[in-house]
Amino acid sequence: STQSTWELDNLINLAEAKTLPEKACQLVKLCPKPAADVDMECPACKMIVHWAQKYMGNETSVIEAFVTKECKAVFGKYAPYVCATVIAELDNIMKYLDQGMTAEQICDLIGMCKKVKDAVNVECPVCKAIVHWAQGAMGNETSVIEAYVDKECKAVFGKWAPYVCSTVEAELDDIMKYIELGLTPDEICQLVGFCKAANAADGCHTELVCSCCPTQCSVKLVC
Repeated sequence: STQSTWELDNLINLAEAKTLPEKACQLVKLCPKPAADVDMECPACKMIVHWAQKYMGNETSVIEAFVTKECKAVFGKYAPYVCATVIAELDNIMKYLDQGMTAEQICDLIGMCKKVKDAVNVECPVCKAIVHWAQGAMGNETSVIEAYVDKECKAVFGKWAPYVCSTVEAELDDIMKYIELGLTPDEICQLVGFCKAANAADGCHTELVCSCCPTQCSVKLVC
């Protein structure tokens, strides 16, 4: 059949590239992927989108070569296992970049990340950590708080910091506003969209509700 021919051709190509048999089998979707591979594909996809953005406007082969080089630099010997499936989607990634989509939207569309409601697993704890760091620096100028949060993020996440923290750090103005209102990290991270309330069903969202004065605010689940 056509599908079998496609699988065979790809297996031959992967064999010529000296891909391990079990990985080749996974890449053509004939074998299940290990859990670790699935877990890594989402952050790897976001990185690859970021790298591809830098070279947009160049030939596809140039973009692919740059992305492959960056992937090897970050993941080393694990690059074939972590990046190969995402790089195979590079044409689609570039098409969606041309449409102005975000890395999160692109990686969801090509199946490398779960939907936002399931993928909050990384950004939620990162958000809570950033709220904690911001709380410790409150009372300083905004630029000082931003620098302190950025420093702490780099100390914890190292080379991963730009990919792990940047989305949350972009919400720092709102985070500081909510800290001043006395909200907890859980409440703040729900309001800025990085955590989901434990009892929230699909279609629900969190809103800030204030009564007579700004210091009397609470978080309400709206469905």
